[in-house]
Amino acid sequence: MKKSKPSLFDIIARYWIAFLLIFTILFLFIGFVGDYKDYQADVKQLSLEHKENVKDRLKKEVEHYIKIIETQTKNLQEAKYKMLQNRVHKAHLVAENLYENYKDKQSQAQIKDMIIAALRKVRFPNDGYYFITDINGKEILFDEKPELEGKDMLLVYNSDGVFVVKEMIEIAKKQKEGFYNYKWTKPKVQEERIKTSYIKLFEPYGWIIGTGIYLEDLTKYIQESILDNTEAMKFDLTLDNYIFIGQWDGLSMSHPARGKNMYNVQDKNGKYLVQELIQKARDGGGFVEYVMPSLSNERNSQKISYVQGIAKWQWYVGAGAYVDDINDQIELLKGQLYKKFFSAFLRGVLLSLTLLILFSLFSRRLNRKVKEDFLIFVNFFNKLILNNKKIDIDKIRFSEFEELGIYANAMLDAKINLEDNLRKYEMIVSSSKDFLSLMDKDYKYVAINETYLRYLQKSKEEIIGKSSVEIFGEEDFEKNVKPYQERALKGESLTLQRWIKFPIGRRFIDIQFFPYKEEGKEKIEYFVVSARDWTEKKKREDEIVLWKRVFENTMEAVMICDTNMKIITVNNAFSEITGYSKEEVVGESSKIIGLGKIHNAQIGDICSFVRKNGQWSGEVKNQKKNGKIYPAFFSANTVVDEEGEVKNYLAVFSDITNLK
Repeated sequence: MKKSKPSLFDIIARYWIAFLLIFTILFLFIGFVGDYKDYQADVKQLSLEHKENVKDRLKKEVEHYIKIIETQTKNLQEAKYKMLQNRVHKAHLVAENLYENYKDKQSQAQIKDMIIAALRKVRFPNDGYYFITDINGKEILFDEKPELEGKDMLLVYNSDGVFVVKEMIEIAKKQKEGFYNYKWTKPKVQEERIKTSYIKLFEPYGWIIGTGIYLEDLTKYIQESILDNTEAMKFDLTLDNYIFIGQWDGLSMSHPARGKNMYNVQDKNGKYLVQELIQKARDGGGFVEYVMPSLSNERNSQKISYVQGIAKWQWYVGAGAYVDDINDQIELLKGQLYKKFFSAFLRGVLLSLTLLILFSLFSRRLNRKVKEDFLIFVNFFNKLILNNKKIDIDKIRFSEFEELGIYANAMLDAKINLEDNLRKYEMIVSSSKDFLSLMDKDYKYVAINETYLRYLQKSKEEIIGKSSVEIFGEEDFEKNVKPYQERALKGESLTLQRWIKFPIGRRFIDIQFFPYKEEGKEKIEYFVVSARDWTEKKKREDEIVLWKRVFENTMEAVMICDTNMKIITVNNAFSEITGYSKEEVVGESSKIIGLGKIHNAQIGDICSFVRKNGQWSGEVKNQKKNGKIYPAFFSANTVVDEEGEVKNYLAVFSDITNLK
């Protein structure tokens, strides 16, 4: 009996499995020893890094909070200055209204007294008041020191030798209004303090109206606002950490000892911790370690804090963390690191065993006869191009090739599906309203869709293989087509719009050119043309431009309002007739044009009439921006949408003064 020959695959598999098993054991042992040493080094490094990370976090929290203080200071200061400006504008408006209302009814002296009386007793927080000085330096209103009223203040100067009133007058003359910083006596303390005032010139009388705020009051307001925002001082809520603030004289201004002077407080080791914090703040910032004193809700435990100073306020700002918390976090991180180390070792063991088992199974499968089944696949792939006949799985004897047969049949199904999708894609492209074509480097059509053919009134056979020169003519090609096609072949994507003459007539077309490079090739040999008929869109745009020109050039004033009678837009004639610019009236009520004196009707009646009947016309008396009353013929109409809903109101009017 003939002895069977040993399987090459069995011999290779046995030796390879033995080698792999020995290699795996050695690999795991060496890896374990190395990984354990790395684990110990990582634990040591982790402790150092975590402590540094905590210190870095404390420093960043303090720096971040100081930036918050700087931002709040800027915002609150700007808000206060804006308030000064608004107060002066209100006072100026009061003076202006009194002057306009009584200039033809009362004497100038009486009007001045009315203005002074209206502003005299107005007071604001922190000793704020209005003052008035005329352009020649005479004090008109100074209720805090009424004895100065009527006196010449031009030669009055402060402790810096600055002629305050004189400089205010210069600002008023040059700028009409503005801010001014100077030293001035504060009423309650009777000492000079830095003050910022806002002044504005009241031109009818040459008066300078102003009010101001002292810097120390503004600083106090800003500091109180910052200290009241306790939520902004919290961070890392899990460990209940916080920002603390104190003054350089030792007064604590925040939790946990707000209102107490901690300058001489010592920890249990005798350290004057607040004095060290203040010194670090004065020196530009740094860390201080100490034992936390026994305060409310605070542990009497070792703590490390970072502190930084705000010199202009003589504040120190800090944040700290308990050392016990840091050590607890380090132990937690050690445990997590050990779990990772042990999990990684187990994964290595399981992976090695899995590879051994999988390789053994794989070797057994390779040991079987494959020739007959291999021929099945050879025949399949030879016939794949010519027909879509699948492999008969039942004829395959081995599971490995059966699986390959399934994959091969799945590949054939994918090929059939791809061919079906290609047919559907061709149908979609052909039915698209856009012109689509693929052209080669010789400007010849490679593919084209039905929309493009319909505009050209040609069949696909008449276009495919033809060049753009043959389709559009040499002159049009060289001038309007070739430059863009050349740029597309150089890799550029571009868009243009132009009128093109087709057999069906001239059409305005939006055209896009895209380079197309075949996979595996460096040179671009094709480009795609995608175009759309924008003729109707172009006509609508031209019509809009025409109506806009009519709107801007008509001699009658035109005003368009929304349903709330707020002005949306006006034309040039509106501005010429009323004196109001477009920017002044857009968003304002239509009453701004002065429809206050109308024959037999008020503006409200007209609005109601238009809403009910859709239109109104008649003669009215309008008022121009300069106050002049003029007769006008006024016509108002509603503008409705397709469903009959009112969307806008249209008003047209003209000055008929010359017809009277």
